[in-house]
Amino acid sequence: MQDTTRRHLMAIAAGALLAARAGRGLAAEQALLTVANAAGAATAFDRAALEALPQATIATMTPFTEGMSDFGGPTMQAVLEAANATAGTQLRLTALNDYTVDVPMSDLAAYGPILAMRQDGKLLSVRNKGPLWLIYPLSQRPELNVPKVHDRLIWQVKTVAVT
Repeated sequence: MQDTTRRHLMAIAAGALLAARAGRGLAAEQALLTVANAAGAATAFDRAALEALPQATIATMTPFTEGMSDFGGPTMQAVLEAANATAGTQLRLTALNDYTVDVPMSDLAAYGPILAMRQDGKLLSVRNKGPLWLIYPLSQRPELNVPKVHDRLIWQVKTVAVT
């Protein structure tokens, strides 16, 4: 009887776990990025969804890498458009370690930063500042090569909130 009761309780627990996972949705479990618009509505992106967006390459040097690198990924503007999150004046990006940085929305039109998923053709991993790293064209725009903008080069981006 104890064995039957134990199996019954385990079945109930397993069912509850599956129901909880289904409620969160598969996309949330596999999301590389979640974007919240100014109204608070969130959109989750997996790698395939991000790769389906308009892509750009920025060849630049950064204070965090050696030499010139080609960074590739979706434009930040394209990500926000796909999430219906273009109304606002500021972006708050948060990294996997909960580090946050604020980026003026005006930077998107002025400088075209990207959410890099690749460096020199190789996918970025958590170990090398990935899977997503906000990159500006520092080498093409010398006015950006200053500490204030370096602080915006947040890596391991997990969320973007528009305010």
